[in-house]
Parts: sequence; C-alpha cells; structure tokens
Amino acid sequence: MEMKVYNTNEIILKQGDAGESMFYVLAGKVGVYLDYGTSSEKKLTELCEQQFFGEMSLLNNEVRSATVVALEDDTCLQEISEANFKDFCMEYPEKVFAIMQQLSERLRRATSSKKD
Repeated sequence: MEMKVYNTNEIILKQGDAGESMFYVLAGKVGVYLDYGTSSEKKLTELCEQQFFGEMSLLNNEVRSATVVALEDDTCLQEISEANFKDFCMEYPEKVFAIMQQLSERLRRATSSKKD
C-alpha cells in the first residue's frame, strides 16, 4: 500500500474517473465535492485522520461520485488498490469495521434525507 502526500488545493481524485483504489487519511484534511470547480460546486463533507474515501468505487467498480481535494499542506494518505485490498482487510480488520461503519452512516443519512 502506497503512501501519498498532497498539498492544499491539490486534486486527489476526480468525479467521473474510474475508481481502482480507496484512501485512508493518515494526516491532514480533505474536502469532498460535487461538481468541483463549476458554478454548481457543492462541498459534501470534510474528512480527517482515520477516515476513508473512495471505497464505494473500489467496491462496486463504478466511477467516482465526487472530487476529493486536499485542504491542508502535507495531507498524507494511504492508497489501497483493488489488488491489495484483501491483504489490507486481513492485516487491519479494525479498519475494515470502520469502513463498514462509515458506509452505514452514509446510507442512513441518505435514506433519512429522502424522507424529508
């Protein structure tokens, strides 16, 4: 699993791109945006240490649903590719549980907002 470092405003992944990996935030902060760089840009959330992003595309082979941008200099990420995801799961089962919790929270928010 590769470590990557990004600086403020550096794009990590783009909405619509193929998703062949996910990321674990080791340090720093990222912003998740819809329609980044357009007049309809919308910031969905900010993620910091010990949070994940990109797992949906990795798990279902769909294109990226959002753009992710570094919000701080020296934002350090661990990239987890499809090829090493199984090893990651075996080595870090507690992180896999955290991914499941995060996905569950997103689903709960999405379904509760549809009721409003």
